[in-house]
Amino acid sequence: MIELRPRDLPALVDGVRAAAGDAVLVVIEPGLGGVEEAAMLAALSPLALERAPGQRVNALVIGEEVASVEAATCYLASAVAVTGQVLRLG
Repeated sequence: MIELRPRDLPALVDGVRAAAGDAVLVVIEPGLGGVEEAAMLAALSPLALERAPGQRVNALVIGEEVASVEAATCYLASAVAVTGQVLRLG
């Protein structure tokens, strides 16, 4: 699974399109502006459709607590039928 931590929408789109492998995990960290986060989340489903069926694209939105990030990452890595989903943590 390729992990991306984009800071803006162009970085997200370019990163997903350039990623190799069967799965991409987009990690959206705290501190992004509300508009930037919303734009990236809105782009996730279309990117997942564009990359399917050869690649899955999912996202984690990390709040203040990051203890469950590892568990969520393992889940998404093993959930081969899951794409275009956003898990909100914390």
